[in-house]
Amino acid sequence: DDDSVNDWKALDEQANKAMEELKVCRQRRRDLAKEIQSLKKRVRTLTFKLPKLTMEIEGFDTTRTTLTERIPELRSQSELSAEDEAKLKELTREVEKRKTDMASCAMQASKLEADVARLQKAILDAG
Repeated sequence: DDDSVNDWKALDEQANKAMEELKVCRQRRRDLAKEIQSLKKRVRTLTFKLPKLTMEIEGFDTTRTTLTERIPELRSQSELSAEDEAKLKELTREVEKRKTDMASCAMQASKLEADVARLQKAILDAG
């Protein structure tokens, strides 16, 4: 009788372990099913985004190529030609001349203002 009780206890323990393993397996299966659903959604989203991103990359490649081809032209446009340098020197001389003229006019204006102030004082003193 003891042997059958021990056998029954051993079988009961095995059954309990099997039930625990079954629970763990079921939980793992549910977790994996959720992950699969999530990954399927992500794949759908990425499938829609992929053509758009591919087109953007192609556009960027075209833009980069176009801009790279324009570099020599833009570089030549940004450099001063001999004519541009001559015009720049002429304009610089003109600016300096105008500054000198302005300083001279400012000095004359100061002298005239001083003369006006002196005359006003003389008129007030005489009156």
